[in-house]
Amino acid sequence: MNVVGNTKLVLGYQFQYWSSVNVAITDNNGYGMNVGKSDYFIHGPFLTLAANF
Repeated sequence: MNVVGNTKLVLGYQFQYWSSVNVAITDNNGYGMNVGKSDYFIHGPFLTLAANF
């Protein structure tokens, strides 16, 4: 939907998935961080306001 001039408003729903993402997990002995890999999935509505120049 065009809002004003060269700007537009986009409303939608998105799904994103990443495989083997680096994650930091705090260990229980208090000596720092353990690093591992995990999959990451996120979804939900989004609203974007874009302007073209």
